[in-house]
Amino acid sequence: MAANKPIRVSVTGHCLVIGSQPEASRIDPLVLLQGRMTGAIPAPVQPMSLEVQTGIYSGVVDVTVEVCSVGPEDLASGWEDIEEYPLRAEQGEIVVAGFESLPIVVGVLDNGPMDYRVRVHAVGRDADFDLAVEESSERYLVYMWPERPRSKKRLRAGSRAGSLGF
Repeated sequence: MAANKPIRVSVTGHCLVIGSQPEASRIDPLVLLQGRMTGAIPAPVQPMSLEVQTGIYSGVVDVTVEVCSVGPEDLASGWEDIEEYPLRAEQGEIVVAGFESLPIVVGVLDNGPMDYRVRVHAVGRDADFDLAVEESSERYLVYMWPERPRSKKRLRAGSRAGSLGF
């Protein structure tokens, strides 16, 4: 499975959003942070988008997203943390965004609404953990494919950040 070119995404508050609703990244950041602390994520953010916890507090991370027809057979090598999530996506654009940044279009879905499985790979989240940095070695690879909803599943947790929760 060949991946697309990485996109540089500016993140704040340990938050990277992946979803099909650009509005999800425009929710008041304080509401999202409070929701993350209490577990009560606001309704517009779930399940149409997915919040991934970054290692850095703020800065730029590289994100590569690949929309596939089927899931990958094997786990990609070289990634410290890998988790899978269910995601309900509308027809249209797949976006990534930071906590306070505008969404960046990374793919297009021809069908929808539809259930997807999202596999998120991460590496480098411990290097600058909880710091505000201009440049980060933190990278993400995201695969999405159509699949009936199943609960989230941790496939690999090799970083300190990964053991705290994706």
